[in-house]
Amino acid sequence: MTVTERREASEILAMKILDHSLIRDAVLKAAERKGYDRIKRVMDLAIAIFMVTFLSPLWVLIAVLIKLTSKGPVLYSGMVVGKREIPFKYYKCVKLSMG
Repeated sequence: MTVTERREASEILAMKILDHSLIRDAVLKAAERKGYDRIKRVMDLAIAIFMVTFLSPLWVLIAVLIKLTSKGPVLYSGMVVGKREIPFKYYKCVKLSMG
């Protein structure tokens, strides 16, 4: 088999693979997934903005109650390793204990 024949055979095989319905369906699903990811990101941001805006007064009340009833800081901070092994600092409300 000559080089030209091999090249033609590989091109024919490539066209058959691209024409195959499974690969076509996978490409279409990937395109649909990309649109879904964008919509999900927008919805996540909208919900987060809503929650921060309307729950901030409640968070301030909880912080005041913790400070009035216990000694020490209102927030606890810690370090954790996140995605791609990147460390980040997080904050957590100190538990409000009753009695």
